Amino acid sequence: MTRYPRRGSVVGYGHWARDVLVWTKAPLLLWSELVVVDDLDGQRSVGPNEVKRFGDDPFVMQLTDGATAEVAARADDSTLLPGRYG
Repeated sequence: MTRYPRRGSVVGYGHWARDVLVWTKAPLLLWSELVVVDDLDGQRSVGPNEVKRFGDDPFVMQLTDGATAEVAARADDSTLLPGRYG
């Protein structure tokens, strides 16, 4: 997740620090980016080939901070992904 427009997805690991999503990119997990989140625009289910390796019922949550970033997660993590906005 970067501040400039990007096409495609970025694989990595994220965790919340208050209203900031700390995103660490794979494969080496050495570079982190901070995404300040103002609001959640909701969640949606994914298309048939949109994400891989997220189980049977993955979803995508849209995070906004002037721009929109989409984060995919497993159905089991539906309570963790919204963080303090949940």
